[in-house]
Amino acid sequence: MNKTVLAVAVSALCGNVHAADMSSTQSQNTSVSQTNVVMVTAQKIEKEPYEVNGSVTVITSDELEREGATELYDSLKNIPGVSVSGGAGRPQNITIRGMRGNRIKIIEDGVETGDGYGADDLSDKVGRNSFDLSAAKQLEVVKGAGSSLYGSGALGGLIVITTKDASDYLTPSKNTAVEVSTNYVGESDKIKGTVNFAQRIGSSEHLIRYSQWMGGESENYTGEVYDRDVDGFDLSLTSNFYIGEHQEIKTKVSYYEDTMDRNDHDNYKSGDFNENTVTSSNKYQATYLYNDADFVLFDDAKVLGYYQSTKSNNNKTRYKTKLVQNINYKFLLLENGQFDEEKVGLKTEFQRHLDNQNIVWGVDTVFKEHSRTLGKAIISDGSTSTSQTNPFADANTFNIGLYAHDDIMWDAWDIGFGVRYDFHQLTPKDKNQLASNGYNFALSDTTSSEISPSFSIGYNFTDELKTYFSYNHGFNSPNYAKVYGYVPHDGVPPFEIVPNYNLKAETSDNFEIGVKSRMGIYSVNAAVFYSDFENFIRTKQTGMNSDNGRLTIQYVNLDKVKSYGFEMGASADISETVTASGSVGVVTAEEENGAYVETSTPWEGNLALHYSQDFDAFVRWSFAAAMNKVPTCSDGECVTTAGWGTVDLGLSYEPITDLFISGNLNNLFDREYVRYQDVGGMSDAQSKYNAEAGRNFNVFVKYNF
Repeated sequence: MNKTVLAVAVSALCGNVHAADMSSTQSQNTSVSQTNVVMVTAQKIEKEPYEVNGSVTVITSDELEREGATELYDSLKNIPGVSVSGGAGRPQNITIRGMRGNRIKIIEDGVETGDGYGADDLSDKVGRNSFDLSAAKQLEVVKGAGSSLYGSGALGGLIVITTKDASDYLTPSKNTAVEVSTNYVGESDKIKGTVNFAQRIGSSEHLIRYSQWMGGESENYTGEVYDRDVDGFDLSLTSNFYIGEHQEIKTKVSYYEDTMDRNDHDNYKSGDFNENTVTSSNKYQATYLYNDADFVLFDDAKVLGYYQSTKSNNNKTRYKTKLVQNINYKFLLLENGQFDEEKVGLKTEFQRHLDNQNIVWGVDTVFKEHSRTLGKAIISDGSTSTSQTNPFADANTFNIGLYAHDDIMWDAWDIGFGVRYDFHQLTPKDKNQLASNGYNFALSDTTSSEISPSFSIGYNFTDELKTYFSYNHGFNSPNYAKVYGYVPHDGVPPFEIVPNYNLKAETSDNFEIGVKSRMGIYSVNAAVFYSDFENFIRTKQTGMNSDNGRLTIQYVNLDKVKSYGFEMGASADISETVTASGSVGVVTAEEENGAYVETSTPWEGNLALHYSQDFDAFVRWSFAAAMNKVPTCSDGECVTTAGWGTVDLGLSYEPITDLFISGNLNNLFDREYVRYQDVGGMSDAQSKYNAEAGRNFNVFVKYNF
């Protein structure tokens, strides 16, 4: 797209957008928050982070703006136990306490984002970043399983994203609001512009949001990564219709598109290679809310219906020259890879508030369609040969889940019980679809079910000191790619991955003991955790196909994995203007035989000083220890990493009313280093391009009309 990224933002800054203030005659219909207290919504019963019997990190939009974060990587990199691989121009994949890929659930405004796709759950073909981070009001990172509330996919943790609506811009006396912002990210040379227009019309509020960006791939230290151009946009309309004092209908329509274009490759001369990937997502959702009903079964009700389509389309063009009997033959190779997901769902949530007790219950149901096609064309000397294959059969997935959770406050105790039942059905659209690929057996339907309990108990020694224990069960149903996957490969040795209808769900049992304190000027959170994962799905040779001479490989329930570790965060108000903070953590993931898993992390953390008065500023030292607990690769021990430390600076300021400016200088001393999370499981040869970016800066500017 040859669009001017900042056209709309510049137009607004030059005075072409008018904002009007009018008195509201419907004050009861405004939902403007009057407090800055951060609340956790991921557990469905709203709480402050301190009140949760578990590890939850909340990142607000203010923090994202101060950090200049535009990617998942930027927003989550300072949380112990959490890491994101990839970056701008590449698929991004989240790891929480040793679990990654589709074993981590990402939910935006109540709707699960699109699946990632790739080998070994790396999501290296299609990432998890099919949304615009700058639309977020807050991100909640829940460490440990969340299946007792969210079902399949929340095996190792979840990310809950709440986006902004008109109430975040309007006030009782302000019926129209316009916010424009722009930022520059040095690591990827990315420029981004955003316009938010909020309007109150009678008893309704509306937010139109448009964001556009252009830049390149996240750089490494030497700048030797492939040259990728990245551009995209995000457009949404969110509307709140208030019906009397108790009812509300909220609708949202959104479209997201991100395009990556690459023209260089080590094995091709200039002009002989091109790769273009377009990731898009469009979503329609409507939510009905009834609050303070005081009915027998519920006080508050929420019913959410949605449709979402996510697509990833990858095209490659290659020119090759081959010498045959002293004659040069030129070949044109065209490849197309398409991954599509469509889903329609209905979610219900009911809450009952009693004396010293809060109950939430509901039913979730979703129907999904997934498909993956690979097309190839070879053009040489006027002749064309084409082929099309399906790495897995087109599949329909149906899931229904029923859940209930009860929080009880008794004297100094906080006790939580939860349970969820899920039924999962997987059906091929065409039971003979893979015959064209060479698999001559009819495909079968599969079903599975799971009961996911949870329990937590906390004891409050005082209002400022508590300890807790939590247990959460997680599961991940076998998906379409593993049940119906068929991939023939005629390399050395030749093999084929064939379907397996007998896969069981991956499960986890997660235990955590922690302490939380907020005594005066001090705040401390610390936890130890242990997670036991069973029925891990991996590939295994199961036989030989005598008809074609290929080894037979299937996805099977093969491995048991455990992860354990420690996390701690603390802060202290040194004075009225200066705060010191720090965090540290470590994750060790092992297979049943004691071999280390590549999703382990070394001891890592950060120490920071924050200043806040006439302006806000911080200096932060981030660090990691050397990592030697690594798995074995085919050519020996996988890559290890050295310890490292970097310093970042940040400054934000409001020079005039409604104008906010922030800047960050990252990796101040231009240190060359490699994060283990980016190279875990790789050989030395594979890891050579994964050093983090050198010194770079971000700038963010926002103005409210």
